[in-house]
Amino acid sequence: MQGPLVLLVRHGETAGNASGRMQPPSEPLSSTGRWQAEKLGESLRAAETNGDFRIAVALVSDLMRTLETADGIFHAIGKTGRKIRNEPLLQERNFGDLRGQFYAEFTKKYGNVFAEDFAPPGGETWPQFRRRVAQAWSTIKDHALSLPPPQAGIPEPAAL
Repeated sequence: MQGPLVLLVRHGETAGNASGRMQPPSEPLSSTGRWQAEKLGESLRAAETNGDFRIAVALVSDLMRTLETADGIFHAIGKTGRKIRNEPLLQERNFGDLRGQFYAEFTKKYGNVFAEDFAPPGGETWPQFRRRVAQAWSTIKDHALSLPPPQAGIPEPAAL
């Protein structure tokens, strides 16, 4: 018997992504991002129909764009018998004061903000981010391992 399946999904496009702006926490999906979430949901529904797996739970950060992505996916695959759980540990790296600004502007001032030694003003350093990611991955594994075991004729449960 296999272990649980975990699918990692990034949120859909935002206006910030499209314009080269580092998005703030409140940035919603664009119409393209909502379409992307719906299309991913349709693909996942097809995989479920084929018996490949069944999405049992979605762990999402508490950012609006991730909640909207999960909603779009679950709209396509159906919400019955599924859970969406907010997990703040899953937020992307916090770039603090740089959020809401354009990449072209702050790279002139700071250089490569993704460099190992860059500490964003008011944000997370790489070591802080890595510690949080390790905690998040542990949480994901715990949720995945708590899923019910597969039963004959029922697809493997999956965490999204």
